[in-house]
Amino acid sequence: MKVLILTDGKAGHQSQSVALALSLGMEYDLVAVRFRNRLAKFVSYLLDRMNIMCMGLFTCGNIPSSAGDYSFVAGTGSGTFYPVKVMARRIGLESRVIFYPRGYRTDTFGHIYAPCHDNPPARPNIEMIYGAYVFVSDRMKEDAVRAFRQLHLGNAGNAVSCVIGGPSRYSTMKVEWMRGRLDSIFQELSEWNREHPDDRCEAWVTTSRRTPYEIEQLVRSYPWDFCQIYSEDTYNPVLAFAVLSRKVYVTAESISMVSELRAGASGRVLLLDNLKPGNHKLRRFADTLHD
Repeated sequence: MKVLILTDGKAGHQSQSVALALSLGMEYDLVAVRFRNRLAKFVSYLLDRMNIMCMGLFTCGNIPSSAGDYSFVAGTGSGTFYPVKVMARRIGLESRVIFYPRGYRTDTFGHIYAPCHDNPPARPNIEMIYGAYVFVSDRMKEDAVRAFRQLHLGNAGNAVSCVIGGPSRYSTMKVEWMRGRLDSIFQELSEWNREHPDDRCEAWVTTSRRTPYEIEQLVRSYPWDFCQIYSEDTYNPVLAFAVLSRKVYVTAESISMVSELRAGASGRVLLLDNLKPGNHKLRRFADTLHD
């Protein structure tokens, strides 16, 4: 059996639906859906309240297999909630969504995987998850380590790594703040290496597509043993860092990035708290984490 995944085209949403299928040991088909316009999405909330399923509100790609080949219909994010429910009812399957479908009727979804930072109500069809839905297999870890080893041999198991993102709606990324965090990390490394001359700890770093130019320039100025700058090379070492490092520092603005690190980590994952003040979802997510 397979999972029919309806995707809004957002990588961070699609990857979570795929992770759900993989975690269940199932194959999947991806089918693109899109509301025809903003009005159509607004109307979908009203029709859903009346339990009216209308295919005309959105476009949907071709479904490659017959309904009997699928176990359920899944989607992540508000662009898929209504289409998942409509398609599931149309072909007689269960509907499953990731994220709390605020504004839609929750009782008519088969299963909802709701992040705890969304403060979902306690209901039989709602399962709380911590962070993003991430699937990391042993094979994925092995592949990530193998790819990293082609670039850097280093000291596996005794490295401290940094994963640096950038500013967002809920976070900032200022040079002086980052300088203070990096100075502290390198001070810690210096003390370790002075106390353990026969077991030197390496320093690794990667930036992301959101990292500002001035932060990249700051990062370059430190003596890393491995330094990957996203604007120069889009290779992603995050999972390898998680597997090979005894400690990973990560900026806090990306729930999916933090969740991936925690899912694959062999050691500790520590947040570099660049979040703006307020009771927003990222603050609530950070508060649920335990070292």
